Amino acid sequence: PNADWPSDRWWDAYGDPQLSGLVDDALKGSPTLAQAEARLRSAAAQTLQTRATSLPQVDASGQVSEAEQSRIEGFPPFIQQLLPKGYLDNGRLALDASYDLDLFGKNHAALAAAVSEEAAARADLAEARLTLSTAVAEAYADLMRLGAERQAAAESLRNRTETSQLTAERVANGLDTRAELKQAEAATPASQAEVEALDEQILLTRHRIAALLGAGPALGLTIPLPTAE
Repeated sequence: PNADWPSDRWWDAYGDPQLSGLVDDALKGSPTLAQAEARLRSAAAQTLQTRATSLPQVDASGQVSEAEQSRIEGFPPFIQQLLPKGYLDNGRLALDASYDLDLFGKNHAALAAAVSEEAAARADLAEARLTLSTAVAEAYADLMRLGAERQAAAESLRNRTETSQLTAERVANGLDTRAELKQAEAATPASQAEVEALDEQILLTRHRIAALLGAGPALGLTIPLPTAE
C-alpha cells in the first residue's frame, strides 16, 4: 500500500510540449485505460455500498392527505347539519432506525474485500497509464535519437560529396591521381545508404507513435523530429 508510483504526469518533467501532447492524446484514446477506469469506478461504488452495511440504517417516510367531508350520504337532513364541513387533513410521519452488530464479522469481511478490489483496480489503472506513457516516451526518445543520427549522417554525406568534388577538381588540375578520386567517390554511396536507412527507421518510429495514440500512419508523418536542445 505504500508503494511509490511515479508522479501522475511524470513526462512533463522533460519540458517538451510535443511529448506531453503525444502522451496526453495516447491516454485519452486508449480503450485499455477506459476499461481500467470503468473498473475503478465500479469498485469504488461497491466499496461505498458495502461500507454502508456497517453504519446505522435510518429510513423515514411521510404522507399527507386531504379529503372533503361528505354531509349527505346516509344521513337524514337534521343530522347533516351537525356534521363537519369543508376538508379534513390527515398526516403521517414514520422514522425507523436499525443497526447490524455484525457479530460474526460478515460485513467487515465484505468491506475488506471491497476495499482490496478498489485498491487493485486503482493499481491496475496506474500500471496501465504508466505502461502506455512509458511506451510513448520511449518511442519519442528513439525518434529524437534517430533524428540526431540522421542529421550527423546527412552532414557526413555532404562532406564526402564535397570532398569527392574537390578531389575531381584536383585530378583535373593534375594535383591528385584517379585512384584518389575513386577512393573519395566510393565513400559517397555508403553515406547515402546510411541516410536512407535512417529515414526508414524514422518513418517506422513515427508509425509506432501513431499506433500508440490509436491513430493511423498519417498522424505519424505530422510529428516533427524532436531535438535535444
